[in-house]
Amino acid sequence: MKENLDELALYTPTDAQARDEVRQLDALFHINDSDPFYATRRYDIKRAGYIIVTHRDEDEDVLNPLVMQAAMQLWSVVQSLTVEDQDDRRINYPSICVKFPIPPEFSRALHTFFSPNMTT
Repeated sequence: MKENLDELALYTPTDAQARDEVRQLDALFHINDSDPFYATRRYDIKRAGYIIVTHRDEDEDVLNPLVMQAAMQLWSVVQSLTVEDQDDRRINYPSICVKFPIPPEFSRALHTFFSPNMTT
């Protein structure tokens, strides 16, 4: 198995036991990525992506309502993305990305924080 340059390869010694364990996991429980994406089956992060929102000024923070509103708009754009695979099938974000349950208390807190009727 060819080892990709991921976090494990970059940050572990070449003879680390963790590398052998990941290879063994892949051999025993290989993940067929054409199947729906189930987070509980994932033991690697090779097909993950991140968007990190930062302030354009290094010493400033992003914890203010305007930046958070823009970040939520960006999140909406990401969720609406659709691509076509090699067989011309349309694939949208919700069909392939992991969804973790959000506790109702956290959801209410987010809704309160992002409410458009906020004053600063």
